[in-house]
Amino acid sequence: MIPTVATLIIVAAIIVVAIVHSIRTRDYEPEKKPVADERMTVEEAGELYSDGELTTKAGYLHYTLTEAYEAGDGTTGPFVGYVRPDAQHDGTLLIYDSNDDIRGKVEAQSEYYAALLNRRHANCYGFVAKGDSDGCHGEVCLRKI
Repeated sequence: MIPTVATLIIVAAIIVVAIVHSIRTRDYEPEKKPVADERMTVEEAGELYSDGELTTKAGYLHYTLTEAYEAGDGTTGPFVGYVRPDAQHDGTLLIYDSNDDIRGKVEAQSEYYAALLNRRHANCYGFVAKGDSDGCHGEVCLRKI
């Protein structure tokens, strides 16, 4: 009689554990996966720049470049690239084009900088234009992270 009671207790415990497990997994909602970030072309970035202003796509943040630079070959215009944190200056973001030429800096962005430290880089697009006498100026849109 004792082995039968022990067997019933073990079976009841297994059933309770299975029920609890099924309830926990049923109520669990997995995190939403981020939308795949398809890299845009330079032509698409150029279409987003009109009348001296860069249009921001959904899922991006718009910034004015603190410092803007021409590409390595001296050209200006639309670009597609990536953003990285500046290792020497806290809160400063370095903007690169797809040819790994630095196109500008965005300063005083500590929240985005901190989030970017964990990811190493994020996609961006922008536009750099020559100014009258003060070199270049530009705008950039950074992928939200």
